[in-house]
Amino acid sequence: HGQQLLGAPAALGAGLGVADGSPAPAALCWEPSAAELRQLRRRVAPGGRLVVAGRPWRYQDWPMPKGKLVKDEMEMCQDLREAGFDLTALRVATYHCEISLQKWLSLVADLCSQEELQSFREEMITQLEADGASDGTEQYLHFEDRLLLLIAQLPTDWGCCRRAKRLQLSKIPMPWPMRLALDGFWAPLVPLTPQQAAEALAQLDRHAQRVRRSDAARAEELVGEERFKLHLLYPWAAQLVRHPVILEAVRQALGTPNVLVWFSEVNAKGPRSPCHAAPHQDGIFASLAPNDAVITVWLALTEALAEMGGLYFQRGSHLSGALPHHVDPEPENLIGFRVDHGDGVDHVDHDTDAVPVELKAGEASLHSFRTLHWSGPNLTALCRVGLAVRYVRADVQRSRRLRRRESAMLACGQYDAAEGAFDARLEGFCCHTPRTCKISPTTTTTTTTTTTTTTTTTGRRRTDASLRISRGGSARRRPGAGAGELLGR
Repeated sequence: HGQQLLGAPAALGAGLGVADGSPAPAALCWEPSAAELRQLRRRVAPGGRLVVAGRPWRYQDWPMPKGKLVKDEMEMCQDLREAGFDLTALRVATYHCEISLQKWLSLVADLCSQEELQSFREEMITQLEADGASDGTEQYLHFEDRLLLLIAQLPTDWGCCRRAKRLQLSKIPMPWPMRLALDGFWAPLVPLTPQQAAEALAQLDRHAQRVRRSDAARAEELVGEERFKLHLLYPWAAQLVRHPVILEAVRQALGTPNVLVWFSEVNAKGPRSPCHAAPHQDGIFASLAPNDAVITVWLALTEALAEMGGLYFQRGSHLSGALPHHVDPEPENLIGFRVDHGDGVDHVDHDTDAVPVELKAGEASLHSFRTLHWSGPNLTALCRVGLAVRYVRADVQRSRRLRRRESAMLACGQYDAAEGAFDARLEGFCCHTPRTCKISPTTTTTTTTTTTTTTTTTGRRRTDASLRISRGGSARRRPGAGAGELLGR
């Protein structure tokens, strides 16, 4: 319900999940029958817990056609009690919802007549135009949404159900996608062994030696475009961003089998480096909507401890929507901007909700596009190197018009460039440096088989229809196939 219609944190809208490690049932839109609840009860061992994510519909601040009434969360509680569950915790989380008008209308279409729907559509368009929010390729609604978290336990004694208590959500065991959706980040994911991480770091150092034209160059010396979209240049980098463990986690986090790699960048800090990243949200200048259709995976190629300039996250900050940011001229700030001091985050490292996420080489963290995060300077004599990869759902759109379309690489599933926000790109493996690479023309794809027309360094044109992306994320190229794009914004 949440992941498909509301642009909510995808995993937290996924329905029901068993928190004690037993197999979870399929995601359910709320309205399970009594038989379904009894069947669900049989899948939970006595004393086992059930995590239920839904919406407290009694709040009437959604943009809805007039006169439409919806049920409240107490009916959900009553249904679970009648099925034999003991409610042990109840919590409502509020967050800023961003959803296209078209998707919202498709939701409310089942709740009203065609005449009411048309009148409601005209009312919403008039309101968006008055607010100056209709300049993008799609019109987007913004409102406060709420998610209900219920913790139900199957009692060992079929006595009276206890009254639900309000507990700290951070102490409630739950499936990791729900933890990601609730906190805005999750770690650790373990896609690589330490040896594999060291091999990837060695490849990255060789890239630095090539572009810096020095046999002594290392990853922390990369600057500018030398750090970006290496997955379009090297097979080893393409394999990293399509690693099966990473893609499976991304599919769960985004709630879709159709995923694009939008961007990748090297994040490196040398020994005793004063460079840092000020508190910020990744999505503030990206103009992608909804923001929950984007997830960042930060893959550590070395240890990334707090004293090495590791990442900090502010728990739950993604639920507050987009925060004001401003340009930061401080030369040590690697990102060039930061969240406004007026929002109470200038001393955020002392906040009780600030969580350091320390990673070993080969481990990764995931965070939402709106999660407030930052990193400090490297206080050690060791290097801290990581690869930040941003994945998007294939149906992500733009919240404002751009002068030219950006490119993205299909990671898994299907993508139609005619319907999406990006041109589809193939990786262009070559020995050229980013300074000498040429950018190919626009590429489109309609299925998992991608067709692209490229211009080679000799000026000849050829067509490559050889790349097919499987669910596991592997790429198969026939001998003699074209190179595709070498580097793109």
